Amino acid sequence: MTHRFKTFARPFPWLALAATALLALPGGAVYAADAPGAAPDAPKPDEPKPDDPKPDDPKPADPAAPAPIAPDAPVDPADPNAKKEEPATPVKLADALAELAHLEDYLKKGKSDNQDILAAMDAVMKAYAGLTPNDDAGKATFEADAAKFQKEAESLFVKALGLVKLRPNSKTNERDDVNVKAAQALARTNKRVTRKIIEKLEAVIFKAKGYEPATAVYDESFLAIALLNDHKEGFPFVRDWMKYDSTPGVNDRVKAAFDAVIHFKDVDGDVRREIVEHVTRTFVGIESAANRGRTKEEQSQKRVWDKIKPSVIKSLQVYAKEPKAGDGALIATVEGFTQWYRDHDKPKDPAWVDAKIVGETK
Repeated sequence: MTHRFKTFARPFPWLALAATALLALPGGAVYAADAPGAAPDAPKPDEPKPDDPKPDDPKPADPAAPAPIAPDAPVDPADPNAKKEEPATPVKLADALAELAHLEDYLKKGKSDNQDILAAMDAVMKAYAGLTPNDDAGKATFEADAAKFQKEAESLFVKALGLVKLRPNSKTNERDDVNVKAAQALARTNKRVTRKIIEKLEAVIFKAKGYEPATAVYDESFLAIALLNDHKEGFPFVRDWMKYDSTPGVNDRVKAAFDAVIHFKDVDGDVRREIVEHVTRTFVGIESAANRGRTKEEQSQKRVWDKIKPSVIKSLQVYAKEPKAGDGALIATVEGFTQWYRDHDKPKDPAWVDAKIVGETK
């Protein structure tokens, strides 16, 4: 870490000697430009050049995303380090209904503590995964009872996804971590909730007033849609966000969409080909402008591109089945994919014929 020391107008001789000694330390503990007597206009190594883009205005720090609800989180085939699912803990219907009532009560009260809500969601999700009849007599109606419980639990998770409690004199939603946990829970329910997640995003989260949603809310919501794997509504929704948008906050949604799309399963080769063509055509000019970074507009594009580039490139790699450049490394630029696609744009090209699960790694 580089330490800086302010230069005094009239340094005492012992200060000058100390600064000189520090400058001689290995690793450059103090830059020469910071030493007494240095030329006032000497550039400092970590100062941006005049043409370098300025960073976006900092947003309030996002809350740490709650850990996924344990122990029954789904195994994602795209994650080679994913652990296998553990058997669900059995929860009797009567106990499950009691936990459901607790969660509903917490969500109604504005003064509820976040930790109480999070714990209640944990308990309901465990019941959702491990629901059992109360006794032998309950087996006769268990199928209907379980379906009713699950739908009620899903509705509460959807409510929690859009829960808002503004912190006084700030632009912060105190329920951000509740929103994140709700998205994680919904990811492990039923694909029928996909439409409800989208509606909550469009009607509440995207139209947030008085606060800016945490980036993690976007990340987990888009990921939930992908993991639910609804190709009728979920996939088109995520696909529509695979675009360029420099609007502050909105580009967080774009990044979340690119991060999520690789988690959809069973994407047809024709669809993968269309997406690779669309993404390369959309971003090849943006990448080129960002690399130049000469004008203010290009510098603005660079700020956005630096944020979303890893996600865009990863989606191209997965959807094109990880093609390699001439040096044997994975293609890692939009320009590289553009050139590759020119040689592989036919529907019957081997890159698109094999419709194996998207996200599968070699």
